[in-house]
Amino acid sequence: MVHSSRRASKNGSVRTTSRSLHFLLFIFILLGLLIPQVPSAWASSDSGPRALGTYSAELRSATGHIDTAGMITSIKALHANTYDYLVLHRSTDWEDLPGFLQAAAKEDISVRVVLSVPWPEATPPVPYGDDFVVWARQLSQLSVAYPNLKAMIIDDFIHKINPVLSNSNGDPNGPFTVSYVKQIYTALHSVNRNLKLLVGAYTLPAGFAGTVATDFVQSYGDIIDGMWIAHWNTNVGDLEYELERIGGLLQGKDLQVVIYANNPDTWWGPFRQNGTVPTPDYVRTALTIAYKYATGVTTYCLPLSGNDPFYPTLYPVVSDLYLTWSSVTIKAKTNLGQELPVSFPGYSSTPLYLTPQGPETLTAPGVVVLNGTSYYLLGWEDGSGSLVSKGASFTCDTQSIGRTLYLVYEPFTLTVRRRS
Repeated sequence: MVHSSRRASKNGSVRTTSRSLHFLLFIFILLGLLIPQVPSAWASSDSGPRALGTYSAELRSATGHIDTAGMITSIKALHANTYDYLVLHRSTDWEDLPGFLQAAAKEDISVRVVLSVPWPEATPPVPYGDDFVVWARQLSQLSVAYPNLKAMIIDDFIHKINPVLSNSNGDPNGPFTVSYVKQIYTALHSVNRNLKLLVGAYTLPAGFAGTVATDFVQSYGDIIDGMWIAHWNTNVGDLEYELERIGGLLQGKDLQVVIYANNPDTWWGPFRQNGTVPTPDYVRTALTIAYKYATGVTTYCLPLSGNDPFYPTLYPVVSDLYLTWSSVTIKAKTNLGQELPVSFPGYSSTPLYLTPQGPETLTAPGVVVLNGTSYYLLGWEDGSGSLVSKGASFTCDTQSIGRTLYLVYEPFTLTVRRRS
């Protein structure tokens, strides 16, 4: 009888504990269901943030190396989320790339490495010269250590394709045959399948027109991930028509558009060729049209320093536009780093890409259930893993733009065990 009494007491305690845990779980789930919707003042995209970038015009130290700190500061102030890093102007550009990637990652800036096609008057980039297969393989390996390395871009690609599609598109001695581009594409994906191969061309009047574009996509469309199209024109002209047509031909592949916003005295482009200068109105209009049709926009050699006379007129225009278009990325993961889909009422599950219209407070579900396992919210982290909020709510403002924020959850059983 004594043993029976003890057994009854023990079983009763177990049942009581079990009821308590189930009741606590019910409360957490109920709270999660009652969380208010994400405020409607925020626009949401499910396809990911579009690239808002700038290209080249790199700042350098007195030794000729990339001024990484200065560059990151200027790119961040531009509200850009992408930088197209050209390996060409100095023999140390490749050497400087890992440090730049590391610094860019801390600010949630994606990087795409640009390589120029071989020109007789140009010095091949160091250290792999014009061997694009080796470049692709090296970039694929580098992207493992630096996941913010997103793409390899071959500038002026359209002028070195072989066979020639027209008098101005291609080179009978050009290296970029279909078989060679297949090798580049394979090498780029050898380690990281998510790296993209983007190839450079131009809108009218520089030649990516009519049957040329159609033939190009038919020949190379399966071995590229998208195009990097520069608007070689000093007026917006038929830019909208051109981008709509090219986007249709690409059938869902990346369409990245480059708008000239450079000092024509420093960098080559259509404005120097025509003896004119890019105006704020031109840059604003061209970028706005490009943003409507492209999966990303970037500026060509936009001055990144106040030392350039075009900086005061062009940089603020781009910065204001990018601020308007910028998003805050919301992701969710477990405490072990596993991606976790979390739904906010009125939106699909994370990741979410939200464009703020002003300061807003986001409130996350306290508990989520996945495959029968309950996960309890620990808090919000930024991209570097630093805790930014211990509670379910976090207020995003303009300082949050361009950042990636993580909701971090742990299994419910681990939470109870840790608190008991």
